[in-house]
Amino acid sequence: MNDNALPTQVQRPELWTLLLCVGPENVQYMLYAASQAQSLITGEVAIADTGEGYLKSLENAVYDTPLLLDDYGSVRVLLHSPHFVVLPAGVTPEQATAALALQFPDDHGEVLVTTVPHCGVDIAYTLEPGVANFVQRTFNTPPVYHHLFPLCEYATAALGADTTRMLLDVRSRDLDMAVVKNAHLLLATSQRCHAVSDAAYLAMQAWTSYNLDSEHDELQLMGEAAAVDELTPQLRQFIHYVVPAIIPAAELQLGPKAMDAPRNLLMLALCE
Repeated sequence: MNDNALPTQVQRPELWTLLLCVGPENVQYMLYAASQAQSLITGEVAIADTGEGYLKSLENAVYDTPLLLDDYGSVRVLLHSPHFVVLPAGVTPEQATAALALQFPDDHGEVLVTTVPHCGVDIAYTLEPGVANFVQRTFNTPPVYHHLFPLCEYATAALGADTTRMLLDVRSRDLDMAVVKNAHLLLATSQRCHAVSDAAYLAMQAWTSYNLDSEHDELQLMGEAAAVDELTPQLRQFIHYVVPAIIPAAELQLGPKAMDAPRNLLMLALCE
């Protein structure tokens, strides 16, 4: 269901930017006009199971949301996929396909590759056939990225080169994680979690595996407020610097809703 309080269109859409994250259960969106303070509009559209498969359900969800269908000046789209591999930058399509086949031999989805320039890596991933084509057709061939792209770029490009950090984007069912050292990406992963305690376990496992220092290195948390509030004290039992991820001032100028906007889309806005 859509929020009835939201507008169905904006004035002069050619001046606005639309950012989307297409996930398994919903489409998150963020709309803003860079020249207009307090312009931020955010929301999500549930992808209701129609019994006709994910692609048809996605199409219905998008077509039933007029706000998403205007002719915006800029559109960029994150595509959620749990089946991905991180590879050195510059892989060929054949190499990407081969790497995914080794990791996910039963997945015969469409192969896409996202380049993460500040990390020097490519993320190869699979999607259900037809999803990428639908996005390209509906939104006038926008750039598309794997859903971990903004987290990795933000971790390596926006946070400075002189520290070691873990970044967690935690939601009720999902955990995205990046570990960086001196602006080099050590780990990027995305996990399904049954409980917030699962996220704590996965974070501590990675923290130990990459020899992060519990007294001096930093863990930045972002995501759904309830999940962050539950996870923070669990992690602080073991890690001294567990802090909220900072929202840059430029994003706050878009409006008070920036505090509650999906962090992956806020970070994508910074990657322009």
